[in-house]
Amino acid sequence: IGYVFGIFLPWHHLAYFCCTPAVLLILAMMFLPDTPSHLARKGHTEKAAKALAWLRGTSRDAVSKEIASMTSGQSKVEHGSKEKDVGLLKVFFSRPNLHPLLLSFVLHFLQNWSGVNVIVFKTVNVFETVGSSIDKYVCTAIVGGVQLVATGISISLVDRAGRRPLLMISGLVMTLSMGSLALFLNFASSIPDSWRWLPLVSIIGSFIGFSVGYATIPFCIMGEMLPVRTRSLSGALSSSFNLTCLFLVLKFYTTLAEVMGYPGVYWLFAGVNLFGIIFVFCALPETKGKSLEEIEEMFKGK
Repeated sequence: IGYVFGIFLPWHHLAYFCCTPAVLLILAMMFLPDTPSHLARKGHTEKAAKALAWLRGTSRDAVSKEIASMTSGQSKVEHGSKEKDVGLLKVFFSRPNLHPLLLSFVLHFLQNWSGVNVIVFKTVNVFETVGSSIDKYVCTAIVGGVQLVATGISISLVDRAGRRPLLMISGLVMTLSMGSLALFLNFASSIPDSWRWLPLVSIIGSFIGFSVGYATIPFCIMGEMLPVRTRSLSGALSSSFNLTCLFLVLKFYTTLAEVMGYPGVYWLFAGVNLFGIIFVFCALPETKGKSLEEIEEMFKGK
């Protein structure tokens, strides 16, 4: 919607318009319960069961086993912590915490340096660079609509297909899309006007690939992999690293283009996406169907 209204509205009016979803979110959050895991950690078992049942749209009896597992897992964590009297910093620098934290760092790096976030924030500028035959504002609205649909599909697939397959498919589609865009830029001067729609197709492909995996799954996995005891600190560091990567890629996109040329920049993005496929295949464990306690035990090597 923002992409479409951006065609017609001045930027300051668009900024006011984009405040509307944020205000609606604040109002909606007032009616949401606390997360079941948080309530279970605080010992509010009944409230946790009620919240989880409401979120799942089912009865309390149907979620009682899962709530018991949450409570049991938290009791083990708290008991172990008190028994060993281990400080938070020592736990933070332990392998069971650093391993998933580093995995989340790499995923956030791949998410931002895939190149799609550059297109998201500089869509009109990118279409001016590639010289598409279609109006740059119409192209912007088209890719915004594609991103919306593809993200919706990803949300419905993530618990069915698993995290690893979706991330590898996402990386493959973005590698091909960024590579084809780099090729187009390499030979832009010799490409006839009748083929000037190709950049739009490549960019749509990259948005589809990004939305299917890297748009949402790194944040999903971050919440699943990070240990309960250090999650507040590790989660803050992971999110900060994500925003730092986003800042760097947006800040130095133009600088990189001056040094490497725009074809070189998009070959770089294609290379990052190719590395992402290899990384996910070789290093990232599957978390589909596992409880938070099982994932934590997996990183402990038990």
